[in-house]
Amino acid sequence: HYINNLTMKKSLFLTLLLLTSTIGLNAQITEGHVKYKVEVSSDEPDMALAVSMMSDATLDIYFQKDKSRTEMDMGVMNTTVIVNAAAENSIMLMDMMGSKFAVLMEKEELDQENDSPKPVIQLINETKTILGYKCKKAVITISEGIEAVYWYTEELKVNTFGQKSFNESVPGFPLEFSQFQGGLDMKLTATVIEKTVDSKKFDITVPEGYTLKTMEELGGMGQ
Repeated sequence: HYINNLTMKKSLFLTLLLLTSTIGLNAQITEGHVKYKVEVSSDEPDMALAVSMMSDATLDIYFQKDKSRTEMDMGVMNTTVIVNAAAENSIMLMDMMGSKFAVLMEKEELDQENDSPKPVIQLINETKTILGYKCKKAVITISEGIEAVYWYTEELKVNTFGQKSFNESVPGFPLEFSQFQGGLDMKLTATVIEKTVDSKKFDITVPEGYTLKTMEELGGMGQ
């Protein structure tokens, strides 16, 4: 009788252990909000103004199933990109010192935006913990010779289709990434992770006060 009870307890323990392990493997976070601090530096004197302008920059990403929203705040310019990957449409909102513009992009334009050469990714056998999440290292070489380092977690499941701030080829979601481009060293590190998000964040309509433009019109404004 004692042996039977012992066998039963052992069997129950193993069952609970297996169940706990299975739950842990499947418990990916599929909606929420991640805030990053942005650190920028440069050894080039010509970049001093750009470094100064981005000294207090932040990046936020909100995600829910196939929807995402990024907000880049650089003080003098704020850019928001909202993407519905399932419907394959997107809106970009730009506020440049009070001048507000909106650009709507449908499937064809999003496909063009993502039709860039695939980068070369090297997965490195290194890990570190960021905000309690285990992260793995990936080094990405982009076709132009730009190298980026990503520390990504597999515990967050985010569809980053159409979000140029993130690289879809990374096999996880980055909580820290850095790269050198155009004379600037840029590093983004997650400072806040929330597990809920308001669905209104993903509303793809032109807000009041924004002027609707095409991407070509917006690009021509800088000429």
